Parts: sequence; structure tokens; C-alpha cells
Amino acid sequence: MLAWLPPANSEKCNPLADAQSLVRFLGGLPAKDFPPNQKDLTKGDVVYRTDSGSLRIRWDLVFGRLDPFVNNSIHPIIVLDNVPWAFAPAGASKTTGYGNSMGPENVTEYGGFIAELLKGIVGRYGIEVARTFWYRVSTEPNTQPAHWNDTNAKWIDMYVAVAAAVRGEVPGAKVGTANFASDGPTRQENWDAVIVPMVKGIVARGAPVDFTGISCYGRAIECDEPGPKQPVVAGATDRGKRDVDKTCEYSPQSAAECARRIAKLRDELLPVAERGIPMQVMEYGDQQNKRKIVNPQPGAWGGAWTLASSVQFAMAGIERAFHWGFAEP
Repeated sequence: MLAWLPPANSEKCNPLADAQSLVRFLGGLPAKDFPPNQKDLTKGDVVYRTDSGSLRIRWDLVFGRLDPFVNNSIHPIIVLDNVPWAFAPAGASKTTGYGNSMGPENVTEYGGFIAELLKGIVGRYGIEVARTFWYRVSTEPNTQPAHWNDTNAKWIDMYVAVAAAVRGEVPGAKVGTANFASDGPTRQENWDAVIVPMVKGIVARGAPVDFTGISCYGRAIECDEPGPKQPVVAGATDRGKRDVDKTCEYSPQSAAECARRIAKLRDELLPVAERGIPMQVMEYGDQQNKRKIVNPQPGAWGGAWTLASSVQFAMAGIERAFHWGFAEP
């Protein structure tokens, strides 16, 4: 490592990373991400609606978010998750979860915007570079209402529109599903109620799926989540009392269960031609310890857990895992 040199002309360098998942790329951010006196939440969006009702793309934001990665040889996965506020239905909550959790009110208009966005990306980087990017549709739509508070049908329509735009403007580029939340002992009912119908829906519409993914964390509190008798359907806002299993511990077996769940989805629901597509863990890490502190858990224990869970992923055919990030107490 001491003899290693960064690529010529690099502005920044992380020698241990070759790809980055660019979440909230479009904006759609919540009020808590802005100063208290900032009333216009569209300031963080790559597109806004003018007084005349037309849409205008902020190319400075688009390329300000992409250039640092493209110019430094980091492969971007452009995450089209929070829909910009310009497309939100009237009355959409500005304070729920991670920002706008509703789908676009007009899916056709939204698909047109994505097509224009892709044209601009091709114009800046060229088609050969732009087609190496991956385009992911949404984040954890089964984490509700924080990430998705709309219907399964709206998610299907949105995915179909985005996939058509990618195929039309950047032929050869990969478009894929969200990273479905996959860990925890009560996840299966949530998975069956939300994820399975969504995937069946896009397959029935003939939309392409070039990759798929999951979120899967190590959490000493991962049993603290909605119980099996509580609402898991799209649009639900009352999660009720949480069931807490105080014996719940970190376990590499939870990684095996996450991997099994996405592999089963891929190999049973997708068309035969797509059953070999890459599977990735797009959010991964030792997220929260028993003191409820986000910590990378360095040392022997953290290394052993990371290795053991990574082996479980690899054995199931997971291509790679993206660490959500590091923070010290």
C-alpha cells in the first residue's frame, strides 16, 4: 500500500472503493435537511417547476453530484429514489422519514423528465461512459412509510417508466430494482405483501431487470421492528406498538437469510433470461450496537463478524456489498 499511487489527475481518492451508490441523487429531501428558515424544499432537487408549470433541470446540481465520482474513476450507481417535490401530489408530507416517500403524481411526465436527465448525462460524459452507469429505482420500498408511502401499483408504474427511459436514452446501461429491506425475523410477511407483488408487476409489464439488491445489516436491535400482526401494506402510517426481543443479537446467519430471500426472488419470479443477473447488498454494515451507537466495530470482533457475514453472502452468489458508511461515537 505504501507504494500505491492514485490515478493521474485524481482530485480525490479512496483506494478501497471502486463504486459508489448515490442515494437521494434527485433530491426530494425532508424539511429536517434544511435550515429552519428554509421553506422551499425544492432547492435540493435537480429539477423544479417554474411559475408557468414547466420543468427546469438544475444541471449544476446534476453534474456537481456526478463529476467527483466519474472524474475519479469511481463507478456510480445513480439511485432514483426520492421523487423530486415537483412531481409530488398535493399534501405530500414534508417531514415523513427520509423525504418525499410518494411516487410521482404523473408517471408519464416523470418518465419524460428521466429521459431528459439521461440525455444530459450522455451529452456530458458520452454514451460509452454513460452506459457503464447503473440506474437503481428507489430505496427500500418495503420500509414504510419512511421510504415509500404509496401503492405497489404506483411503484410498478414508476419502475416501468424509468426502465423505458434508460433503454431509450442509454442503450446498454443497467437498470434495476431497489435495494429491498431484507433483514429481521418478521420480514417475510412484509416481503410477501410488498416486494413480491412489485416484482411480479414489473415482470408482467415486460420491464427489464438488469440487477437487484437488498439492504442487510448487523444490528443488536434488529428484532425491534413491526410485528407480524401490524400493518405492512402501502400507505400505512400507524405501525403500532413494536415487539422487542431483548435476546436478539448480531448473527452472520442473518446475512445468509437475507441472501436466501433475494436469491429466491430472482430465481423464481424473474424471466429465465434474467435469473443470472447480479445480486448486491447495497446497504451493509454493523449498523447499530447495543448502546444504539452507529459504529464500524473495529478490532477482532468486528473483523470476524464482517468476514463471517461476507462469506454467507458469497456462498449465496451475492456479487458485492456496499458499506453504508462509518461513524465514530
